[in-house]
Amino acid sequence: MADYSSLGTQITAVKQEITDSLSASTYSAQDLVFVAKALETLGTLLGVSDIVAATNTQLTSISSAGTTQVSAVNTAGTTQVAAVNSAGTTKLTAIQTESNSLSILSYMGVLA
Repeated sequence: MADYSSLGTQITAVKQEITDSLSASTYSAQDLVFVAKALETLGTLLGVSDIVAATNTQLTSISSAGTTQVSAVNTAGTTQVAAVNSAGTTKLTAIQTESNSLSILSYMGVLA
């Protein structure tokens, strides 16, 4: 729903002007049409203003959520890369140890 508080002061002033002029009979019919048109224009401006404000709020929210998710993905990626590196180092050490063992066994004549 539209929030018309952004021009509340102006709307109140126009409404008061209409009320005062109706009771004092100082406005002609044409003057009242002009005031009505001014109110219509204010209403249109308020609608646009509300849409822009809501859009800006949502853009900020999306940007913040995106930053949070990028950070989460980076953290998870860093953790996974570290785990892969650690597992690779462990396997490489195991292979190196096994390779060293095979070389020793081949010198002993166990392997052909």
